[in-house]
Amino acid sequence: MNAIEIRSINADRSDEIGKVFFDAIRDGAPAYDAAQRAAWAPEPRSGQAWHERLAKQLIWGAFDRDKLVGFMTLENDDYVDFAYILAGYQGQGLFPRLFAPVE
Repeated sequence: MNAIEIRSINADRSDEIGKVFFDAIRDGAPAYDAAQRAAWAPEPRSGQAWHERLAKQLIWGAFDRDKLVGFMTLENDDYVDFAYILAGYQGQGLFPRLFAPVE
């Protein structure tokens, strides 16, 4: 996990961020049943509306080499809107590392 780098990113990576969102929900730890996960994330988020939503937020990404493996966003400088980690990287202590720059 030490090879993971946390850095600020922007909405130009919105499609990549949308894929992490989708994977985390659909393939991550099952807090919800399959039908609930399918309704919540029927496909990876992308497109103009998704880009615009992210563009209004501060975004930090977690990278394993150049691969985005997680992200967290801060909206209006006062609350976390999104916090998702690829299924294969969950449970390895990555969330606190993403949260540190938000604090």
